[in-house]
Amino acid sequence: GYQRRSSFTYSDSDESEEEEPTGIFWKLYFIITAPLAFILWLTIPHCGDEGRRGWWPITFALSIVWITIFSYVMVWMAIE
Repeated sequence: GYQRRSSFTYSDSDESEEEEPTGIFWKLYFIITAPLAFILWLTIPHCGDEGRRGWWPITFALSIVWITIFSYVMVWMAIE
């Protein structure tokens, strides 16, 4: 039979755990992306939750709406 082979290896050792990023770059990144992530979290339901498994069409549609908005804003900013 067919077996899918992965080149990635996973380890449960303490060596593979990554530390939280620090520094000015990560602080700026958080400041810039946190409001956007919060707005997306408020407006797009997470269909992975047990009670929302059937909400995937709404999640998909709202994701497309946000992609449309982002695309429009980027083109508008490039033209101006």
